[in-house]
Amino acid sequence: MRNADEEGAADARAVVLHVEDNASNRKLVALVLSRRPQLRLVEALDGETGLALARELRPALILLDLRLPGISGEEVLDALRSDPATAGARIVIVSAEARPVETARLIDRGADGYLVKPVDVQGLLDLLDTVEAPGG
Repeated sequence: MRNADEEGAADARAVVLHVEDNASNRKLVALVLSRRPQLRLVEALDGETGLALARELRPALILLDLRLPGISGEEVLDALRSDPATAGARIVIVSAEARPVETARLIDRGADGYLVKPVDVQGLLDLLDTVEAPGG
């Protein structure tokens, strides 16, 4: 599902793809991203849609939930890393699973970072501040 705010190819803002099926979590991330007008949020409600949008849009950042309908977030991570078109994508896991061993395992598997739910708003803003504009 693409966000209503999406303005098409002419939009020069950096894309943040949020792959998350929970409406409350999507709403929180959308609210936080509204504080960063240089970024454009695109949402996917499941892993398959997230993969397709990542391949199409080449987002500057992918925020990836682990527990998704259909294929899991971990499977999405593996698919993104194994596809030459998305292998270099910046992927941050966003999950309620906070065990250090799980975090380390997913970082070793190819995630670039890990945010624990409930998401710390300042931590997410700090992450968003590291996203570069297209071509930048």
